[in-house]
Amino acid sequence: MNERPVTRVAVLWSHLSGYLNACLRELDRRGASIFTSWLRSSNAAPFDEDAFGWLRTKHSREWKDSASIDGADLIAGLEDFQPEILLVSGWNHPGYRAAARHYRGRATRLLAMDNPWEERPKQWLGRLIAPWYVRPLFDAAFVPGERQFQFARRLGFADDEIRIGLYAPDSEAFRRPSNAPAERIGFLFVGRLVDDKGIATLAQGYLRYRELCDAPWDLTVAGTGPLGRLLEGIPGVEQLGFVQPSALPALMHRHACLVVPSVRENFGVQILEGATAGMAIIATTACGAAVHVVRDRLNGKIITPRDREALSKALAYVEQSFNASDFSHASETLARQFTTRLWADEVLSPQVPRGILEVRNRVP
Repeated sequence: MNERPVTRVAVLWSHLSGYLNACLRELDRRGASIFTSWLRSSNAAPFDEDAFGWLRTKHSREWKDSASIDGADLIAGLEDFQPEILLVSGWNHPGYRAAARHYRGRATRLLAMDNPWEERPKQWLGRLIAPWYVRPLFDAAFVPGERQFQFARRLGFADDEIRIGLYAPDSEAFRRPSNAPAERIGFLFVGRLVDDKGIATLAQGYLRYRELCDAPWDLTVAGTGPLGRLLEGIPGVEQLGFVQPSALPALMHRHACLVVPSVRENFGVQILEGATAGMAIIATTACGAAVHVVRDRLNGKIITPRDREALSKALAYVEQSFNASDFSHASETLARQFTTRLWADEVLSPQVPRGILEVRNRVP
């Protein structure tokens, strides 16, 4: 009996993350051979390097920063690997663009992009130059959701050249175990403590919420950043600092509601993780993931960015109406749209986008 041929997937990424690690492990479980290239972790997200130790093979590259990516060295490594699929994070890294150009007609080249269409001048410029600067480099786009789908279309990708599901949580880890304690209270924030994440609104809104309730829930904050000072001294707030991906599922399983008051959030993988963990979700209209996994008053609340009154009322609403069974079931059901299994299905899809000359040894 002939063995199924190995699919060789090269992943040219920006920074490693817990959710990417889970997705790559799914490819590994399916027998795919993986080439990885990434930029060194930043101080803002000091991931435990041991978690990615299994990726550090002869088919891996780590670069100091984007400018240090050596296109010639990268292509030499790829030639030794002979990829059938190239998954490339964005089009801003010259070295990655060189690799995508090199493999035209020799591999399926997937553009991983998470920017939503916002009609900004820079995006209009990107749309104008895409026929020469973007489309020749990629055969298909891989996007997280609907907002990014619209941008990919404007860059010239046909509907059947766009795949959805770029981001997926570690479903097995975040799914709440059956033996977890039934009682869940408390709010949780996960993210960098910077202006884009709405930290000032979080501090002001939570303070106002405590004035509205007789027995307010506590707020746990997981993350680092310069605006952590805005949360210092607020009753009920506990700052944990950066939490490693391996410890995040248990943290979510203990809390009832994830709060994401972002001003800018292209997508928000933490929303997918919280929904998978069966949490209620409070998120702003800026969050791309909220379009897919948050339903107002079904499993949480959708609010406008920078609105502390709306946030305080949303916090009060969730606390007063929280039903662990109903909220959890709704969140878990909606989260099934995004899993590592579906992610791998899209990467390994046998569909050949227009423009590919030949891609051999695909997984059927």
